[in-house]
Amino acid sequence: MNFLGRVPLAWLQLTRYKLRLVVAILGIAFAAILIFMQLAFLDSLYDSQTALHKLLKADLVLINTDMKLWRTLGIFPDSIYIAPSIFGKLNL
Repeated sequence: MNFLGRVPLAWLQLTRYKLRLVVAILGIAFAAILIFMQLAFLDSLYDSQTALHKLLKADLVLINTDMKLWRTLGIFPDSIYIAPSIFGKLNL
């Protein structure tokens, strides 16, 4: 007589071939590890791309449209000096 009651059919199918069960568990574990690695890469990419922005203590940052890298800041045209007068009129 079985003390545990009825054994589910799914458990019997899983435990019949031990090697197949081990390979299936290893495949699922490998997929989970890959997912966690991908999430870690995504988080590190986000942190590295926003590190400079977190260091800027400013309300407004004007950037030249010709700028390709932070190291090669372009020269603003003379029309940039109109901006303080515009903000002065808006009472910001």
